[in-house]
Amino acid sequence: MTVKRRAGAPEVIVAGSVYWDLIFFNLNEPPTLGEEVRTDRFTMTPGGGGYITAVGLARLGVRTALRTYVGHDQLGQLLLDAMRREHLNVSGVKRHPTLGSAISVAFSTTGDRGFLTYKGCAGETGELLRAWKRSAARHVHFAGMRSPFEPHVKLLEQLRREQITTSLDIGWNPEVYADPGFREIVKRVTIFMPSQRDAKWFTGRSDLGEAVGALGEMVRVPVVKVGSEGAVGLEQGRVVTVRPPSVEVVDTTGAGDAFNAGFIWAFVRDEPLERCLLAGNICGAFSTRAPGGTPAFPTLREFRTALRDASP
Repeated sequence: MTVKRRAGAPEVIVAGSVYWDLIFFNLNEPPTLGEEVRTDRFTMTPGGGGYITAVGLARLGVRTALRTYVGHDQLGQLLLDAMRREHLNVSGVKRHPTLGSAISVAFSTTGDRGFLTYKGCAGETGELLRAWKRSAARHVHFAGMRSPFEPHVKLLEQLRREQITTSLDIGWNPEVYADPGFREIVKRVTIFMPSQRDAKWFTGRSDLGEAVGALGEMVRVPVVKVGSEGAVGLEQGRVVTVRPPSVEVVDTTGAGDAFNAGFIWAFVRDEPLERCLLAGNICGAFSTRAPGGTPAFPTLREFRTALRDASP
């Protein structure tokens, strides 16, 4: 069954948590207990996988809706205001009646980052997904997913029947990867987008190529993000590797979510895998030029220029 899409309806729906990010960046090392690290490198910005990917798609000219919770508090209003400024469709954004907006504190060095998170209403996003009835979009991206998985399996089956493609990036969630039921989720999405570390852990393979191949036995389009080395995917049994453009890295927070936006932009336009990986790499790399996932996300002009310059 194909759902008839209304004129002006979102092309992509992003379902996932939204956070208010407090980012300490360009640190030599993160703080340890009993010590204090002082820095003047700090910023505050809306973040979270749902927000960053949705905003990235909107900036690339994709009609995008976000489905998430924000708190019934001052931060929740600030997050809603930010979404509207980014021209996101917020009809699926709900104010949680009791829980506060989620907050994440990032401690970022030039090579990696760690987080301290208050999940607030972000932990209830699954409630919105379980209540999902129908979508008029072409593609649905899930920025995170937690058990119980049975309702999500039913939703993915419904979307597949409606010929709506799907993608999934759960971020750093070891308990989700360890749940046997999660494999049923991976088998039902169109695109699975883990990091290299997570792909190896999930598949039990120490070699990246073998991990990608193992994912290819479960999902139609496996895509593994390899940080500064770019990204790897599988197309008709062939491993495809694309390196990112060179940029001066300030902060890597949200780079994977920015990558997702670029990849999905190309995928919904039926571009080949190599082009999808290239688009994702451009968005992910450019986003690291400033702290947070969206402040340095490429403008549409930058994006098009980088795509053109990288094309053979």
